[in-house]
Amino acid sequence: MMLFEKMNAAMRHSAEEGKKRRELDAQKNGGMRAELERGDMCAMLISAFLTIVPVVGGLVLLMALVAYVAVIH
Repeated sequence: MMLFEKMNAAMRHSAEEGKKRRELDAQKNGGMRAELERGDMCAMLISAFLTIVPVVGGLVLLMALVAYVAVIH
C-alpha cells in the first residue's frame, strides 16, 4: 500500500506543477491559454490537407511526365 500512496503523492505533485506551469505560461502570453479551442483541430486538418494535397498532386504529375517521356521517347 505504501507504493500506491507514493504514486498518488507523485501524481498530485505532478498535476500541481503542471497547473502552476500553465498559469505562468498564461501570464507570459498576456492571459491567453495555449489550449486548443473548439474548431482548432478541424482547421488544422483542413490546412494540412490544403498543404499536402497540392504537393502530392505535383509529385504524381511529375512522375507521370517522367513515365510519359520514358515511354514515348
